[in-house]
Amino acid sequence: EWTMVFRNDSPQQREARAQILLPLGASVSRLTLWINGEEREAAFGGRSQVRAAYQEVVERRRDPVLVTTDGPDRILLQCFPVPPNGGQMKTRIGITCPLVVREAGEGLLPMPRILERNFGTPDSLQPSVWIDSDTAIADAGPLAVDRAAEAREARGELTAASLEDGLSVRVRRGRDTTASWSRDDRDPASPVVVQQLVRPPAGPAVKRLAIVIDGSTHMREHAGELGEILASLLRAGPELRAFFASDAVSTSIVNRASIPQLVAPKRFAGGCDNMAALVRAWDWASESGAGAVLWLHATQPFESGATESLLQRWQRRPGGPPVYSCQFGGGPDRVTDRIGSHAALHFIAPVEGPVTDVAELNPLWSGGAPTAVWQWSKLPPGTQPPAGARQASAHLVRLWAADEIRRLIRTPAAAATAEAVKLAKTWQLVSPVSGAVVLETQEQYRRAGLKDIDPSTAPETIPEPAGGLLALWGLVLILALRGILRALRGPAILPAGHR
Repeated sequence: EWTMVFRNDSPQQREARAQILLPLGASVSRLTLWINGEEREAAFGGRSQVRAAYQEVVERRRDPVLVTTDGPDRILLQCFPVPPNGGQMKTRIGITCPLVVREAGEGLLPMPRILERNFGTPDSLQPSVWIDSDTAIADAGPLAVDRAAEAREARGELTAASLEDGLSVRVRRGRDTTASWSRDDRDPASPVVVQQLVRPPAGPAVKRLAIVIDGSTHMREHAGELGEILASLLRAGPELRAFFASDAVSTSIVNRASIPQLVAPKRFAGGCDNMAALVRAWDWASESGAGAVLWLHATQPFESGATESLLQRWQRRPGGPPVYSCQFGGGPDRVTDRIGSHAALHFIAPVEGPVTDVAELNPLWSGGAPTAVWQWSKLPPGTQPPAGARQASAHLVRLWAADEIRRLIRTPAAAATAEAVKLAKTWQLVSPVSGAVVLETQEQYRRAGLKDIDPSTAPETIPEPAGGLLALWGLVLILALRGILRALRGPAILPAGHR
């Protein structure tokens, strides 16, 4: 759970907005707002329904908070109005996510990070973090692990920069913990939902790997990491070609001799539109019949006018090369926001840093066994859990529901979208077809056709033992809204008299 307190030092009401990157596979499963000192739960509904409710109440200058998705593993948080002259607004976001498992005996929990915001954070800010785990915490970075509590607690203060730079916590897992289960108590039949680690079948080796390198100034500090990634790819097997995005696209064969020139810091300058390089890379990779594109880039603060060129290729050649996107550092990615829902774009979630995160894909290039992934399934009513599986909390069912919503969204039938919205409401999840909003009065909910949730159905703060899953809570931010706000994507909420 992530608790934020916004303070507005300007003489006018302001809206606080932030785009937040969630951990891989995560969903917002709780949203609350403090109104007159009382914490109020959100209503979950269809995406357009909750947004309309938020905007109607904003027009009346009352107290809503809205959370919707904003790209792959991204959410947009909006709070209005933060009262002027030192007034405050307090909200809490609950996030349900699976651990990232790269080794049988360990799991990683990446913290959420802020990609873009219209408020300032003072350097003196020290977000407070407390982590509980039902297994030993191996590494919590700057947080202190309490050895007296069998290393199952970690706590401490972070820096303001960590809100954007991120942090991953490593936890021990039992090597025999391959399956967990929980009952879906919101289904009348109360069936069992099972979570398992499975290793997908190996696919064909990639013959051509096109590497698009962002030539902007932001990538200069990552030149050393780029060199490590390129050297690692040389051992993966496919034919490599680099497409360097600058004022003009330059191409070169990747080998040991060319790497130092490719990543020379002096090459990175200004801001660069990467789309022309992506299109050329896709064309080259598609000639082999078994190609892929790896895009290594920094923040992309502007949409590209050439985005349609890539979308057209994906539409005409749905079996063409996939694009794997890896962002270095924080900041928004307008290109991924624009085309992130397309099945051909795969966002590489930041977990341990770009070098390690990209190396996890090496089996894809060589045709080897991919990394194990989580798989969720609902058993037929009356079926017992698998032998040896460990009982988990209701968060496991939320993970299944989020995965099922993603599957339904990919189904073209209109009925599938309606089923996805229904499932999101049942399990109170923010998804591409649903959102969450807190309004001030029951009359406002009634006009919007919404109902705030029963607090007893909200996720528990510290879940029951769940096979190594962690509960994050107590992360408190005191954020000062500036008098002049930087604009985020979407309509701005202006002070009275300035509409």
